[in-house]
Amino acid sequence: WAPVVKRMAKKAHAVAVDLRAHGDSDAPTDPSAYEWSEIGRDFARIAEQVVAETGRPIDACVTHSFIGDCALMALADGLGTSSVRKMILLDPVLADEWGATVGAQKLAGGTRKLGKREAEGFESKEAVGEALNKLLKGATVKGGLH
Repeated sequence: WAPVVKRMAKKAHAVAVDLRAHGDSDAPTDPSAYEWSEIGRDFARIAEQVVAETGRPIDACVTHSFIGDCALMALADGLGTSSVRKMILLDPVLADEWGATVGAQKLAGGTRKLGKREAEGFESKEAVGEALNKLLKGATVKGGLH
């Protein structure tokens, strides 16, 4: 996002945020710290802080992947609603009930395992791809429809 923010900053006030366990942000060890509602509350707090610093609501908030879903959940709960005028969701995780619960839990667990393996090191670039593919396949595959 750094190149995008740099280009946007020429015409607008732009902010990029590292979520929990992303970039230089802390990585809590408590699994409940990664619940979608908790990430949504983070989003609302960040939005409210931007408003406090700039003195006006955010014209448009661009999100990528599951943070968009988390942000929408927070907004639906009334958090940060006066902070954001428009939401632009890029590649959101739109899931049915199974995907939003069991699938999300599997994906989160697999991501943590992949992160531990990454810290230990992979044998090759191909091994990284294979591990990611296995993680994604395991998180998205569910029993056959009846």
